Amino acid sequence: MLKVIAPNGATTAYIYNKGRLSVITDVNGNSQSFVYDAAGRVIGMTDANKQTTSLTYAPLNRLRSITDPLNRTVAMTYDSRDNLLSFKNAQGTSRRVYDGNGNLSVEIGPLNRETRYEYDGESQLIKLTNAAGQFTQWQRDAGGRVVKKIAPSGAETQWLYDAVGNVTKTVDAVGQIVEMAYDALNNPIKSIDASGFATTMTYDKLGRLVAMTNALCFTVSQTYDVRGNVQTVQDAMGNTTRSVYDVNGNLTSEINTLGQTTAYQYDAMNRLVAVIDAKGNKTRLVYDAKGRVVAVIDPLGRKQKRTYDAVDNVVTTTDPLSNTMKTRYDKRDNPIQVTDALGRSTAFEYDAVSRLIQFKDALNRTTQLEYDDVDRLIASVDALNGRSSQAFDADGQRVALTDPNGHQTQFEFDPKGRLIAEVISSGGRQQYGYNARDLVTDVTNARGQKRQIQYDALGRITQITDADGLISYAYDKNGNVLTVSDEHGTIEREYDPLNRVTKYTDTQGNILQYAYDELGNLVTLTYPDGKQVDYGYDAANQLITVIDWAGRETGYEWDANGRLVKEMRPNGTQLTRRYDKAGQLVQQQDVSPNGEVIAQFDFTYDAVGNITDETPALKPPVVDATLTYTTANRLATYNGEAVEFDADGNMITGPLFDDMTTFRFDSRNRLIGVADTVYRYDAENQRFAVNAIRYVINPQAVLSQVLVKTAPDGTQTYYVYGLGLIGEEQDGAYQAYHYDLRGSTVALTDSAGTVVERFQYSAFAQLVNHEGSSDTPFLYNGRDGVMTDASGLYYMRARFYSPSIRRFVNQDVLLGDVGDGQTLNRYAFVTGNPVSFVDPFGLSTYSTNWN
Repeated sequence: MLKVIAPNGATTAYIYNKGRLSVITDVNGNSQSFVYDAAGRVIGMTDANKQTTSLTYAPLNRLRSITDPLNRTVAMTYDSRDNLLSFKNAQGTSRRVYDGNGNLSVEIGPLNRETRYEYDGESQLIKLTNAAGQFTQWQRDAGGRVVKKIAPSGAETQWLYDAVGNVTKTVDAVGQIVEMAYDALNNPIKSIDASGFATTMTYDKLGRLVAMTNALCFTVSQTYDVRGNVQTVQDAMGNTTRSVYDVNGNLTSEINTLGQTTAYQYDAMNRLVAVIDAKGNKTRLVYDAKGRVVAVIDPLGRKQKRTYDAVDNVVTTTDPLSNTMKTRYDKRDNPIQVTDALGRSTAFEYDAVSRLIQFKDALNRTTQLEYDDVDRLIASVDALNGRSSQAFDADGQRVALTDPNGHQTQFEFDPKGRLIAEVISSGGRQQYGYNARDLVTDVTNARGQKRQIQYDALGRITQITDADGLISYAYDKNGNVLTVSDEHGTIEREYDPLNRVTKYTDTQGNILQYAYDELGNLVTLTYPDGKQVDYGYDAANQLITVIDWAGRETGYEWDANGRLVKEMRPNGTQLTRRYDKAGQLVQQQDVSPNGEVIAQFDFTYDAVGNITDETPALKPPVVDATLTYTTANRLATYNGEAVEFDADGNMITGPLFDDMTTFRFDSRNRLIGVADTVYRYDAENQRFAVNAIRYVINPQAVLSQVLVKTAPDGTQTYYVYGLGLIGEEQDGAYQAYHYDLRGSTVALTDSAGTVVERFQYSAFAQLVNHEGSSDTPFLYNGRDGVMTDASGLYYMRARFYSPSIRRFVNQDVLLGDVGDGQTLNRYAFVTGNPVSFVDPFGLSTYSTNWN
């Protein structure tokens, strides 16, 4: 027996039989064993879980087959030169053909697709032809170094070398040059980009990088310990992070520039077993005999468990409430069925090369996926036979995207592969120009309006000029934005040494201040007039208290799965939430201080999680209308009246309160006016005014928050946030918000917990009933900051939604996903399912429980 003792004292034992290693036993007593044939070749390996892998051999000691613990076999054949000829596994058989010099010339996969290779007289690869017939070529110098690469499109990239083979110049497809310089040890010491801006690198005597200085002479440096581990990193502002390691080289602690420490603990086998955050909260990991993580225990003692099959696929995951999700796999280790804690299953099907070609949900609705010969997804067909597709050019760049209605967006690229034009199905064309560093320097929208962009030596935007004015930017040495200025004024930010915003000043001079705990959680938010809101968290970083300037406290309770189960408001009202085993909300109840029900909602779901029954039910829409559409998914007519759009897809004439109205957009596609309403935005696109109403915005939250509203008469309303909007104060009077599943305001209660306002909505978010006189803008999805304007439009940050037409008034900046055809309609609201989803950003669909 031989023992190896690690620096930490951990012992690994090795047992030999006739000179052959037969058993390895780790420090925990877990053993692996090996069996040999008469020729001394390993024919069996048994792991710590007693699972065996078997091997067989062909003549000349060539490996013939490997059989895993699930009895799945991989078989190989060889030619007389020991070249691998075939490889057969659960996916099928792959074959190889070689030329007379033993070079691989053809690879034939399980689908009989061929990849071909060609070589020069020195057996150096000079041409590769993929299964689609597209080829890439290489030219080499006398030393065998690649000096030119020719892409399938014909675009060329060239390289120049020094005498020892270091690349000194790279010339791209449009003639732009990047240069490199080296020291005597061949370490790169200077990089000069195509615009002439240089980055320099410095090394110690051991050739380790110790400093990097950018084109503005800002330096990031690092030091090493005696074992070569990075010990300190100092950023360009002089802030230092330190790392400490144990004798085995494991990172044991990280100390940030504020002295806050995160610690890491390991077992005798150097596996991470605990992480202790800067507040002393510990997260633990538990392993099985094979070294697989079988449990994660958070600082509150909540345990998530998982089990594995014989080949290490996760087959069950069990949450802290003992709800289990199960996964089944095929012979190629692809997941073929996932079953949740309610027994609802989604099935997946793959082709011979493990590409997902079909999935079927728990309602037996099928989506099919198609691929080209080089494995790119080219189409999906949904359960209603809606087909979405995309096409690529020879260099693999997407040149067309087509939705289920046949509406196509096209893309054009320059020889370097940079996007130069996007053409939507209506013919609108947006164009892009670039500088030598591949940074976008100008954008011309479909209306012909140009935006020009300037950069500093580090490639950071310093100025944007367009039809709507000039925006300028300034940064600190760490790249944090310090100021953003436009015609409305200057936005200013200050940062702490961890690059967190501590002070924010808007264009109107309103100052917000932020304080954080050791883990980066916001603990104090200070309003412009000095009002403060304090936030408290539990050991799992879950928000548990919000205390505003008047001492009003909102409390939150969470279940073991991290779901909100109770909210206690400062006026004595209380929200409780119940969930099923799949985490779906089944009941939400709001009660007054005396126990009377303010609002209660009960939900039933189908097998894929859509709400099928909601009590009380959503109201029908107030007005029915007849709508027709164009081939570009745009609204064509509303009750027979024509609707108009500009070339960029903005609705410029359309319905509002059943009347045809003019909508005005700026060159940045922001709605700046509708009818008699005028909207104003700052340089960061935060809306700060509607006519004479002004807002103070907190842009540092995940969802921007209106903190203060000032009415034309000077009346101010202050808003308090926790898990979304909690309440408001006006003239000293406080009101609490109560929501439905979608975060839509259904009631307001006063400081005594008495209901003073009630609201009801239709399925597509239309306000259909209001009892009371409140003019709060936070109605539909108001919890998440969606604002209902007097115009009837809903402001969802990136865009405006019109409940009259059940869609957005301009197109999404996101193109959508070819794998989900519904997302390719860039005007649709939450892909047509406003019962189960919301869109507080105006960009994407989110579950109603996303918060």
